[in-house]
Formats: sequence, structure tokens, C-alpha cells
Amino acid sequence: MKYFLAFILIISFALTADFTFAQNNENNESILNIGIERQDAERNAMFVLLGWGVLNTAVGSGLAIEGSYRDFGFMTAGWGIINAGIAAFALLGSDVYTADTPFSTIIDDEAFFNRVLAINTGLNVAYITAGSAMSYWGKSSRIREFGTAVIIQGAFLFAFDSVLLYQSTDRMKRLSTTVDTIAVLPEKDGLNPIPVVTLNLRF
Repeated sequence: MKYFLAFILIISFALTADFTFAQNNENNESILNIGIERQDAERNAMFVLLGWGVLNTAVGSGLAIEGSYRDFGFMTAGWGIINAGIAAFALLGSDVYTADTPFSTIIDDEAFFNRVLAINTGLNVAYITAGSAMSYWGKSSRIREFGTAVIIQGAFLFAFDSVLLYQSTDRMKRLSTTVDTIAVLPEKDGLNPIPVVTLNLRF
């Protein structure tokens, strides 16, 4: 009789156990895909910033040499050099996530990226405000031209960072949703979390 009950128990277990290992693998892949999505978005954004920087450097230098808007040209070229340098540095130093990348690294990188974008967006508002004050109250044409150049740069960067911030915030929400549905063991020795096989028995 006891063997029969054991057999029934095993059959019931096999029929009703809910193995979440496969689901965890899917969620893990989703985390990796979201991380790769961020890297692709950041890389594309750096190409846009690089193009903007090169354009401003060329136009600003031309205006500075031509002389009619010399101070505006100098400020514009200066911003262009800085933006192009930032973009080039980011592109050269970019890495690629792999299946071996710890999920905590992907999540932490997205959170850091989101914070930087939020700070940059606030700074861009400050640039526009300062540029407006310089352009309106400047006592010399140099200050007013500097102010106009700062307004243009601040407006572009505000739109640029706002789009990236919106996208990053969306990825953060998706990561949070994915993490909430996965049970993992703590990381050890820099290895990826190990999915837990959860067995839900229903009799």
C-alpha cells in the first residue's frame, strides 16, 4: 500500500510541479537583451553627438574666421570640440554585454546611465537660462553672442538628453518588472545569479 501511495505521490508531483527554470532562463535573456538595447541606444546617440560636434566645430570655425559673428563662432566651435571629444571617447571605450555578464552589472549600468541623464537634463536647463541672461542683459556684443551660442547648445542637449532619459526610464521599468518575476540565488565570485527551480506542489 505504501508503495502505491508513493507512486501516486510521484505521479502527482510530476503532473502538478511548476518548474520555473525555463521561465527564469527567458527572463535572464530578457535582462541581457534590455542591456544590449541600452548599449545600442547609447552608441547611436554618441554618433549623433559626434556629428553635432563636428558640425558645430566646422560652422563655428568658419564664422570665427569670417569675422561677422566671431564670438558666436568661437563659442560654438568650443562646444563642438567638447561634444565631439566626449562622443569619440565614449565610442572608443564602449563594451558589449555577453551571456557571461552578471545581471547586476546590467541593472546597475542602466541605473547609473539614468542618473547621469537626469543630471545632464537639469544642467541643460541651467545652460539655457544662463545663455538667455547673457544674451538679454549682456553689456557687450561678445557676451550677447556667447549667450546665443549657449542657448543653442543647451536647447539641443536638452532635447538630446530628454529622449535618452525617456528611453532609459522605460528600460528601467522593464528591468524592474523582469527582476520581480525571477528568483535568483545571491551572486558568488562574480558569477551570474543561478536561477532557482521553484516547485509548487498542488494536491
